[in-house]
Amino acid sequence: SGGLDSSLITALVNKYNPYTVNTYSVGMTGGTDFHYAAKVAEHLGTNHHEIYFTAEEGIDVVEKVIYALETYDITTIRASVGMYLMSEYISKNTDDIVIYSGEGADEVSQGYLYFHNAPSVYESSVDSLRLMENLH
Repeated sequence: SGGLDSSLITALVNKYNPYTVNTYSVGMTGGTDFHYAAKVAEHLGTNHHEIYFTAEEGIDVVEKVIYALETYDITTIRASVGMYLMSEYISKNTDDIVIYSGEGADEVSQGYLYFHNAPSVYESSVDSLRLMENLH
C-alpha cells in the first residue's frame, strides 16, 4: 500500500534478501495506495507490480473470500477481497511462494481512523481484540 506497515516490512525483507524483491499493490483504478506503493518500490529498488480489479471482480470473489476466511465480519471481508485477488494473481503469474504483508498492524495498534472516535478506551480495546481474533 505504501503505508508505514507494508513499507517497513518491505524495507526489512529487501535489506536481508540477496535477490530482487517483488512487490505488489492491489486495488481499483484511482486508488491512492498505488501512488505511494510505487514511490516506496522505486526508493527500495524492487520489481513492482500493480494489480487492478473492477467492482464486479471484487463482488465475484466475495463468496470465495468468506469461505476461505470462515467469517462474515464485514471489515475482514472488505480488507480481504483485494488480498485474495492479489494472491490469485501471484499464484497464476509468478514463481513467488513466500509473501510478506503489513496486514495486522492497524488491528494491533488501533491504526484505523475510527478508533480515534471510539466512545472509550475500553470499547476501542475490545474492538481491537475482535479484529485481531479475525485475522487469518
